[in-house]
Amino acid sequence: MTRKLKIAIGRDSIKPAEFYGRNDITSVDFPTGIREIGICAFSDCENLQSIKFNDDLQKIGDNAFQYCGSIKELVLPSNLKYIGDSAFSGLTDVRKIEFNEGLETIGKMAFAYLDNIKEIVLPSTVIEIGDGSFQYLSTLEKVIIKNGTVGEFAFNGCQNLKELELYPDVKELKAFAFGNCPQIKEIIIPEKTIVSDLAFLDLDRK
Repeated sequence: MTRKLKIAIGRDSIKPAEFYGRNDITSVDFPTGIREIGICAFSDCENLQSIKFNDDLQKIGDNAFQYCGSIKELVLPSNLKYIGDSAFSGLTDVRKIEFNEGLETIGKMAFAYLDNIKEIVLPSTVIEIGDGSFQYLSTLEKVIIKNGTVGEFAFNGCQNLKELELYPDVKELKAFAFGNCPQIKEIIIPEKTIVSDLAFLDLDRK
């Protein structure tokens, strides 16, 4: 039996691992007042298809929705500031992610191993793009980064990535940030951006 999860009004958080591995849940609608989703709160909910966040949400913890492979779209709420490590990794069916202006931190491996995403556009408020945060996105073709530091291996192994647009406020590209992305043909580096010698390792320069 599958069902929509109804969370009681009046709570301000979801506890760590509170709904871990609940394969009966197909959708969840977060009520007003929820400000934090705990570590592993919904990880391994394999039949979870739909999430509706509330605008009070500020933090999504580590591994919160990891391996929820049936989710098809993510619309992140307007006041979200922090996405934890591996929070959405392994969402193999997700096709669209809308990032909110106001987001500041994307944790390590936060969106790694997604198989159906073609475009990532990060808002100007992002300060930190964690190590491996978007690595091995097999269908990714276009990335726009407006600000912040791009961590080690952040987009490593995105072998179909063709377009990369970096805005002037991008602070740094760390080692292997775009390693093993052989289809990028043109890169314009902003004047003040610090670039590791290994940031584009294995780039096809032919």
